[in-house]
Amino acid sequence: MQLVYFHYILILLFLLGCSALNNFHSNAESNPVNPILYGFNEVIDFNSIQQGDIGEATITALKDADRILIELLSVIDTERTFKNTLLRIDDLYYTVSKVWGLIELLSSTHPFQDIQDEADENDLRIQKYMIDLSINDDLYRALLAYSKLKEAQEL
Repeated sequence: MQLVYFHYILILLFLLGCSALNNFHSNAESNPVNPILYGFNEVIDFNSIQQGDIGEATITALKDADRILIELLSVIDTERTFKNTLLRIDDLYYTVSKVWGLIELLSSTHPFQDIQDEADENDLRIQKYMIDLSINDDLYRALLAYSKLKEAQEL
């Protein structure tokens, strides 16, 4: 039975990853100093990327992801909803992936080796974070608790 719930959770996470968020992706999240920390639908200024921008963006994204994770885990299991559980997981993945995708691109395509090296280093940091997240027992228990609620079973 747990395997069935696990598959339901995986399917829900996949569908959430495909969905568009209305309120989370606002232009208020942009950082005019670091071109990697761009806002929703903003053009990325690749020519302005300098050494240190990638590390700063990685730290910012992972801190934001940690904040989201703490908020998600602080919800009492009986009060879990789509919005405060699954949508928050989607927000967490969006926060990390937005920076991670650019880092992977820069690692392969930037003309300067120092930027490529910084991108490689931070790519490994994000990979470690995501591996740790994937084996986070508290997150698993939170998703499992939500999956047992009537709201989740009606999705």
